[in-house]
Amino acid sequence: MHRSIDNMPLNPNPSPFTVCVRILRNEPCTAGRNRDAITSTRQNLEGLKHVLGTEDGRSAAYCWLLMAHLMLNQANTAAATDLLARAHEWAIMRDARELVCAWYLIKGRVLLVEAMREGDVLPVPDIHTRVQEAANCVREGLKIATDCGYGILYLDLMLVLGRIHLYLQQAEKAKTCALVVLTASACLRHKGFTGGGCCIS
Repeated sequence: MHRSIDNMPLNPNPSPFTVCVRILRNEPCTAGRNRDAITSTRQNLEGLKHVLGTEDGRSAAYCWLLMAHLMLNQANTAAATDLLARAHEWAIMRDARELVCAWYLIKGRVLLVEAMREGDVLPVPDIHTRVQEAANCVREGLKIATDCGYGILYLDLMLVLGRIHLYLQQAEKAKTCALVVLTASACLRHKGFTGGGCCIS
């Protein structure tokens, strides 16, 4: 289903986005910690605007993605979607592939959360369509992660895909995703990538 991580052109340099999320993952993501992270990210954006005179830049785009992740932790999918739109527009215009890859990751999570939230009111076929949109989003991100060697994003995307399969009661496919993550994690360690996990699911 996916090209072996053994053949990925591993990118050993984590981006600011990866570093920020890794910091968040080092301790349990409590509601208070999430609020503190939102405050810090907003301060970063204000600082960028003060220094550069604009929020339109790579660092700002990373902040928008991080904020979208944090808003999703609060189940605020509307705010997350707005922030994702800003980051996506910036990344697409500049072919910033890691940002696009991370966008697919968080967008896939947003779509899955929305489908699960509406599961009690929408017909089953409509829910499956929504979940399939989330799966398609994650698979697009996997293509970029594999081609560009974004090993940590690759693992995060596979974990989200596993969640999607679990929601659809596809136990074997979910198990396959989990095994891929375990195998790929070991491979990354073998290659000397010691940056640690950075799961934002």
